[in-house]
Amino acid sequence: LELGSRMKQLMVCLIGEQPIPNLLPIRHSRASCVALVYSEFTRKVKDNVKNLIASQLGVLEWKVVPYDMVAIQNELENQIRMSGFSPNEISFNLTGGTKPMSLVAFRFAEQMMGPIFYLQSEGGKSVLYQYRFNGANIEKIESSEVPETLTIDDYLKVHGFFDNRERQAASIPEQLHELNKMMEKEGLHAVPVLEESKSAHTPGREIFAEML
Repeated sequence: LELGSRMKQLMVCLIGEQPIPNLLPIRHSRASCVALVYSEFTRKVKDNVKNLIASQLGVLEWKVVPYDMVAIQNELENQIRMSGFSPNEISFNLTGGTKPMSLVAFRFAEQMMGPIFYLQSEGGKSVLYQYRFNGANIEKIESSEVPETLTIDDYLKVHGFFDNRERQAASIPEQLHELNKMMEKEGLHAVPVLEESKSAHTPGREIFAEML
């Protein structure tokens, strides 16, 4: 769905080591606000996701102890109460985070009868599953392949590739090494690589022009 069609909804997202499982569902949801549930271990991933989406929708940051289910439960209960969103305005993306975080978030979704999202990324494609509760049962609303909405710039930024000048100034082999690691983690496949070392500020980039 387009960002322009957002409505008053809160998507609770569990932040793990990889940002894409949260970024893609956020990009394809209608939520006007997201709550990034993170731990000290995933603070940097949370910051990268926040920096990429904060200009488009509201962002709440909920820090939890990642393996203490009681502490997670108490923190989520408190934060949901203070969020200003009613139960029927809250959904849960269970893709990331630790297993205790997922279990606690699932229980909240069950109690609030809120929608659940899960992103499956395998074989070079991403499929977003959406479920809802019908009494004590879970029903699948839909599952659909998520089209790629990330630019190369988005992808690098959400992985923190442009955190500092040293990384921005990385050589071409270093950049390719980082990109290959990211693509391997996400199950992505690259088209043929074109290399050019000329400055982007200087006219006359032949390989870049050929690519366009």
